[in-house]
Amino acid sequence: MSTFDAAGWTVATCGDGKETYTKKIGLARVVAEWDPIASLGSITVEDILGTRHVTGIDTFRDAPTFWIAANLAADTAAAPLPVAGHVIGAIKADPGDSLEADLDLTIDDGREISLTLIDRQAYDLISELSKIDNYVWQEELEEEEDDPYEGPDHGNYTEVLPQVTAAETLALVDVLTNQFGIDRRAIAVSGGGAWIAVSGDDVVTGILRREQEFDTAIGAKWRFATRDAGEPCLTIQYYPKGQYQRSR
Repeated sequence: MSTFDAAGWTVATCGDGKETYTKKIGLARVVAEWDPIASLGSITVEDILGTRHVTGIDTFRDAPTFWIAANLAADTAAAPLPVAGHVIGAIKADPGDSLEADLDLTIDDGREISLTLIDRQAYDLISELSKIDNYVWQEELEEEEDDPYEGPDHGNYTEVLPQVTAAETLALVDVLTNQFGIDRRAIAVSGGGAWIAVSGDDVVTGILRREQEFDTAIGAKWRFATRDAGEPCLTIQYYPKGQYQRSR
């Protein structure tokens, strides 16, 4: 029997009587550990910023204060974080009310964002993206045309590669963090979710020791390679098999 009314918490009791209360809120996890014999407790929060003690206090010495702090930590973890990150997967646009457009997207920490734009804002967005297209992406396209891919000739058929989805990117990040124990801060997502880099000497070495297991875990749609320039880094690229469609 636990010391506290732990509705909404997962409770585990060790053989020595110590109690661990865990609550997961989105990408955050609050862990509250209480020793009823010594009347000592500690609370940590694990999220994309790392693991840290609540309010910098290592231990709580009375049960009521400890449990109040644990629930406050859970409430704080549930509060929305500032929006910043790489957009992964596709961006969905739908007509909104009146002269509005609704945009739905996912960022690399798993949060789903919904935006509503009026017509003037939508025109501004299209105009700004067009400027970037002219000065950034157009140059990349011209470079690709200068150095065309020398692949097999499929006649009137063109290979169409599927775009990575947000769910696929987040599933791979989950494999890295949970199955291989990699700190989220060592994982960088880019390329719309199609590129994932894992950095750190110990982290990369640990993955390579389990290379066969890692290759199986990430699945057939991803491939990985290592880079030794500077800090050791392992990159994982979304590389699914395409489908061939008849060219128009």
